[in-house]
Amino acid sequence: MTLKIFIFEVLKVVRLIKVQTFLMRLASKIFVSLGILLFVFNILEINVFYVVYIFLLSDFLIIIVGLFFIKIRYLFPLQFDKILLKRMFIFSFPLLFSSWSSYIVTWVDTYVIKYFLTLEKVGIYQAAYKIFNTLRSFILTGIVTVFTPIIMVLKTENRIDKIKKFYLMRIIPQISFFIFVTIRFGILGAAFASFLVFSVNPVIWFFIINKKFDVHRKSALIFPFFTTVMLVINIANIHFIFKLVISAFLIVVVFLVSGKFNLFNKNDVELLNNINMPQLVKKIYIFLIRVSSEK
Repeated sequence: MTLKIFIFEVLKVVRLIKVQTFLMRLASKIFVSLGILLFVFNILEINVFYVVYIFLLSDFLIIIVGLFFIKIRYLFPLQFDKILLKRMFIFSFPLLFSSWSSYIVTWVDTYVIKYFLTLEKVGIYQAAYKIFNTLRSFILTGIVTVFTPIIMVLKTENRIDKIKKFYLMRIIPQISFFIFVTIRFGILGAAFASFLVFSVNPVIWFFIINKKFDVHRKSALIFPFFTTVMLVINIANIHFIFKLVISAFLIVVVFLVSGKFNLFNKNDVELLNNINMPQLVKKIYIFLIRVSSEK
């Protein structure tokens, strides 16, 4: 896993972001699917060890393919700077802590679910969780791929005001809004626990980053609040039709609220003029901005 992540980071540094995204989000799924076909065609018997081997082999193949695109001169000769390594470790320590915390939470969550629930319900939960998580990862990868280079350039040029106005005050609230209008279904207890655990971390980061850049706009927090209301509605002991009607009504209300807070503005479209990104993604974003904006 460490070697695979290292390969991914090198590919990003040498600006092979499309290759990195393909290997990270699609190639692994392809390799695992091909491995599962061995069970489907009875070439291998269904066995836990074989499943583990398939996932390990998938990672190994991704590493090999990734190395094919990385030139030797990018890696050698190796040079170690103790002061720089120390700075890197201190800088990344919060991220290391966050990653291990998520790892522990995920495994505890998995064991608790499997202990208290039947095999059928565990299967339903895992399938729904993996499918929606995969869809979410594609969206987040696109966001990171588009905006990270922009932020790095603005930071290098010391244009912090642009980061504040463009990313923190415009893009983050819009992303928060669109994530709100997507409803993730699952087993109620597990859904509530996952919602709580995975909501605390981004809210903490939100306040830290806003304080760092001296941003006073808190509109991005409005939509997590509505998300919480949406969750309460859908775990309440009421008929499904009422849940559907109330949820739809709430989404309409949030769109109206977003207009009052000037969340979407047609001038935001101008920010995309100098950004090289897939035309389909750009057209969808421009359409959503124009439909949702009042000004």
